[in-house]
Amino acid sequence: MKRRVEEGIGLRQSGPHDKRHKPDNPSSNCDVCGKSLLDLKRRAHVGCTLQQGFISLKNTDVAYTLRRDPDDKKVPCPNCDLRAYDMHEVKKHIHECASKTPTQKEHRTPEPQGYCTSQGVPEAPALDSTERQGSSIGQAAAASLSKDDNVGYFPLVAETCYEQDANASSVARPQAEHNVESTSKIHVFQSPLLRKHGLVVNTLHRILICIACQGIINPQKIRDHFSALHKSYKTPPDLQKEFDEDLERCCAIPD
Repeated sequence: MKRRVEEGIGLRQSGPHDKRHKPDNPSSNCDVCGKSLLDLKRRAHVGCTLQQGFISLKNTDVAYTLRRDPDDKKVPCPNCDLRAYDMHEVKKHIHECASKTPTQKEHRTPEPQGYCTSQGVPEAPALDSTERQGSSIGQAAAASLSKDDNVGYFPLVAETCYEQDANASSVARPQAEHNVESTSKIHVFQSPLLRKHGLVVNTLHRILICIACQGIINPQKIRDHFSALHKSYKTPPDLQKEFDEDLERCCAIPD
């Protein structure tokens, strides 16, 4: 009797009573994309069966509604040529694609003529009320510069500048340690130091002008101008001393 009970238990354990489905191929693939499935109970990935999706990019106002193409059954990326069956894969790609192609492109301020420096041109910020007073004068002086190396360190200006002196003859400034030339028609000059830092002197109005932002600079606070308005442009600690010495050799600018 005991033996029959044990045999019955064995039959129940090994008999055809377990009707759970056992897949014939444990490594079955997705019916849509053909890739392997981790969940063997499913016939396709969840992302491969979604017909529509929505995605918004973090820290931006950009959002996309994704729709599966009825022809090839793929979901296209709105930013490039990528197309994939899995909606989740496309969403992940969109985040990566957006980070590589930002909506805002970098704009560089064009280099003003006559400005030569190994550190690059400082970007021109908005002028404050003090420097805006001389912006028109600074603009005229900056626009008048050209890269004519035939006159040494002082580039000639356009013929249209200072038309009231258009018929005046050129008068050379006495040469000192700097190769500087000026005329009654030009009214501007650059020494090597001024050219290096993108500065120019308007001798008619007796002012120092920054070419990058076309503003008037206090000759006693040159470094303050760069540190306040051109923070990315690094100036040497002794720039003010160099300028004062350069000023004594070239010309005089009133306080």
